[in-house]
Amino acid sequence: MRALLLMLGALACTSVLADKDVPSQSQVDVCKDISGTATSVMQARQNGVPIVEMMDIAGDSELLRYIVMQAYEGPRYSTEPHKKRAEVEFSNRMFLECAKYRKE
Repeated sequence: MRALLLMLGALACTSVLADKDVPSQSQVDVCKDISGTATSVMQARQNGVPIVEMMDIAGDSELLRYIVMQAYEGPRYSTEPHKKRAEVEFSNRMFLECAKYRKE
């Protein structure tokens, strides 16, 4: 799982994030990448990975650190349906935040 998170983090933290003036499709793609990263982070959170370990994985990436902190502000659930719902809702929220930021 650690390798998956690192790969997703690298994908989500490309330089295109800093450039709000890229074409619309690219903006959607960037937000999809962030949403996917958020799903992985929330899966880790729901599976009991300690926040300290997740922050170590995030390293110096402000974006990944933000996603990790947001994920750990929510509760950890014990049933699979609740875990899945938390993942989907968190992923959607991170997509929306990205889309709003990139629209400005």
